[in-house]
Amino acid sequence: MKKLIYILACAGFMAASCGEELLDTRSSSSSDSETMFSNETYAEAAVMNIYRQFGVDKSYRNRWLVYYGANTDSEWYVSASPDKPTDTKTLIYSYNPTYDDASSQLNESSGQFALMYTAIENANLAIAGLRKYGNVETNAGMRYLLGESLVLRAFFYFDLIRAWGDVPARFQPIGETGDVNKPKSDRDEIYKLIIADLEEAVNYVYWPNESARTGTVTRINKAFTYGLLARVCLSAAGYSQRPDEGQIGTGNVGQNRRSKLVDGGEWADNALYTKALDACKEVIAKENACVKLESDFDAIWRGMMKREVTAGGETLFVIPFADNRGQWMNNYAVRHATADKYCGMAGAGGTIGPVPTLFYEYDKNDRRRDVTCVPYRWNGGKQELENIQKWYCGKYRYEWMNEVVSGNDCGIKPIQMRYADILLMAAEAANELNDLPYAKTQLRKVRFRAFESNNTVDAYLDAIGSKEAMFNAIYKERMLEFNCEQLRKQDLIRWGLLKKSLDDVKGKMKAMLDHTTYTSTVTGESYDFSTIGTKVYYKYADDGETVQLHGLDFGEAGEPDGEGWTLYTSKKTDGTLEEEYIKSGTTSTGRIDLIYQYDPDVHMFWPIFKQSITTNSMLANDYGYPVR
Repeated sequence: MKKLIYILACAGFMAASCGEELLDTRSSSSSDSETMFSNETYAEAAVMNIYRQFGVDKSYRNRWLVYYGANTDSEWYVSASPDKPTDTKTLIYSYNPTYDDASSQLNESSGQFALMYTAIENANLAIAGLRKYGNVETNAGMRYLLGESLVLRAFFYFDLIRAWGDVPARFQPIGETGDVNKPKSDRDEIYKLIIADLEEAVNYVYWPNESARTGTVTRINKAFTYGLLARVCLSAAGYSQRPDEGQIGTGNVGQNRRSKLVDGGEWADNALYTKALDACKEVIAKENACVKLESDFDAIWRGMMKREVTAGGETLFVIPFADNRGQWMNNYAVRHATADKYCGMAGAGGTIGPVPTLFYEYDKNDRRRDVTCVPYRWNGGKQELENIQKWYCGKYRYEWMNEVVSGNDCGIKPIQMRYADILLMAAEAANELNDLPYAKTQLRKVRFRAFESNNTVDAYLDAIGSKEAMFNAIYKERMLEFNCEQLRKQDLIRWGLLKKSLDDVKGKMKAMLDHTTYTSTVTGESYDFSTIGTKVYYKYADDGETVQLHGLDFGEAGEPDGEGWTLYTSKKTDGTLEEEYIKSGTTSTGRIDLIYQYDPDVHMFWPIFKQSITTNSMLANDYGYPVR
């Protein structure tokens, strides 16, 4: 028994690093496999081994969460500097990673890429064992474990595609196939297989709170499974950089296009949008029974910070980190420059945050704005205004946690899907299928929570009179709703708008600094930045730590009324004081241009890094990266 558990834990890593040794070890374990997968307790332990890969070193814990998701038109790598454009991290974020960089956090033979395949191999073992020995036709508990394994495999494959595009497809245990090394496969073949897996799995897994196993959101449930199915379908239906037909793994740069299966193939006639909408409707039918929108946007994140996320609410699935794993806060939280009563270490948080213009995307009455866009950091136990280029995502705050964190690992379980995403995916799919009324109905739910005003929301929806207008509304609503939740990059990719949106936000930020009017090249929306001031004033609330600001909002140019306000100043390199907070300058322009250093429509995916290619000589790069 111990032998089999060891094999399960090591299978993927051994496939990457030990080659043929794995085959000999696995071939002698068939009796152990029968013992494992004919017993529900043992089988569940094998499925838990799939989850284990989230928390191991160099995996989701401190690689995926750090590097995937930025830069977009709404979030960026806060610490980038135009003085250090070749910094390894800056290159990764700015769509120009060096595939063989010796200091890279991703160029590792046992890193994120290999560990995802470790999880997939463990899933393959569980799926094969449960199908063969689990008596899933008559045993509901075993059926759930099979469904859970299918969903987890689909989850890891989808993240592989999001990060690397075309990747090797392995859907059977290595011990059954004998092919330790495999070349890249067409991502459409993987999409088809994981769509089929998810369509099967929804018949096996339970709704939130339907079973003790789905009484928390740390395990797979039916609502998340339907949501992942919709998410995969929307991505498969959309755009991405693809090598020319028959040229995968040849070094081909390719082009940004949809799949041939969408344009006249088996996915023609909006088949994937229909699948996505049907999946979302299954979840929506359970609204207020198994899922619901939280009434207060703020409450979602306070619950996440206190680890009080319960099944049956808005959150559908989280990465199930243990209390001492996962470095989410150290990267996404509001920054604490010094240790204080809320955060036990200096320099915590603030690696990734919203671009400053995101603040101006929100209506000032939108309750999501001040939760999401935080222009201050904590320093010396109180808040202080931060540089205009260093704003933070206020969804994630050390001061909302139940304990004082003193290390990089915080135990926060990052939310992977919310019910709001189901509603907005439903709206998007319905709009593609020309059902504007249904799209408005679902968009309205998300919009109403943000404003709590029927008149405001109805007036907004009444102005949406076409498919194009609804797409623009969804394009922006997803920006406002999901900032720093690692969704925006894939949204922009599948819409074919990654580079166009990054160019748009660069123009927007420069117009903000110049205090001029800007018209979006994507949505046509106009922003009059001449009505915001160049100077910002601050004072503290009665608690002595909460900063109040004047001068950031539209129409707040000039000095504030009342007493107690202080003009914000910063020290320039020559030692003199700078009184202007929002202004143009060569450094600011250089920082904005650093949002990408290579055409993001070509480098939307990471290269398969050299260490992975060294391990598997059948792999090769496309998209303009060195082939090997």
